[in-house]
Amino acid sequence: MTLKKAYQTLIITVILMMLTIILYALRVTRLKLDWGMTGFVIAAILSLFSVVFAIHQNKHLKDIKQSNWISKHRFEILDWFTFLSVSLMAIFVLFLFFILPSDVSQGSMTPTLEDGNRIIVYHFKYEPKLDDIVIIKITQDEFPELNDSYFYKKKTVCPLVFKFLNNDCVTTIVLDDTNSPVMLDAIYFVKRVAGVEGDLVTFIEAEDYAVDFIEQNKRYHISINGRIYQNPYNEIYEFTYLQKAIIQEGLIANKLPDNKLLVFGDNKNNSTDSKNFGVVENSSIMGKVIFKLSPFGGVK
Repeated sequence: MTLKKAYQTLIITVILMMLTIILYALRVTRLKLDWGMTGFVIAAILSLFSVVFAIHQNKHLKDIKQSNWISKHRFEILDWFTFLSVSLMAIFVLFLFFILPSDVSQGSMTPTLEDGNRIIVYHFKYEPKLDDIVIIKITQDEFPELNDSYFYKKKTVCPLVFKFLNNDCVTTIVLDDTNSPVMLDAIYFVKRVAGVEGDLVTFIEAEDYAVDFIEQNKRYHISINGRIYQNPYNEIYEFTYLQKAIIQEGLIANKLPDNKLLVFGDNKNNSTDSKNFGVVENSSIMGKVIFKLSPFGGVK
């Protein structure tokens, strides 16, 4: 690494650091990625260390003995080291503020998104729009209607086993054989935006249940701005009396209030969505699914 290249790398490192500080201060994303910020800080420290060391080596080139392979190739090593560090910084900036790869771990958006699909989420200054496929941050405080079981993640603990030989008998002591679940602070759902603020939301009795005089037994279709809602596969959704009541609780004069959304999964028969937890705050939307990495292709 030449002295000129070392200073160029230093400038790039400082620019990336300043860019990160500015974007963080402007709060251009609702996602908080602690691991991403930690990775960026580590990469920045490594880059600064490499650049400072390279500048020092260049200025004291005559005083340094080239007695071994590392001494002879130290500038090539520093070149690669700074390249990797700066590249990692750029990648972390991309993940922290613009796009983020993620996995789908639910079947509520089948067949649009299948369990195990790899996706790209765009989250820079994102505001949800009708028909967008979005990522929703779910917490117990904001979604009290959801059962606590949604927030538990199974933890697999490998038991620590000690065996003792006593009078030709083996005594086994297991210190930890629990598989107790872990309580999560937040979970993330992927859904489609079906209604936005200002939309008129009404319910129409499904024909098969219209003659049932017991209100709780009836089923309903949801109408948004005068049209019965269907997913992209032309499937019409049915709602129970309780599900209708949950959604209506979040409406004002049958309209979605400011900064409120309706979200549904494309899998109409197996999705936990607005029919279970009601309308969603704009602030709970973390980003938009814009692409599938695996299998490779777009999303509609």
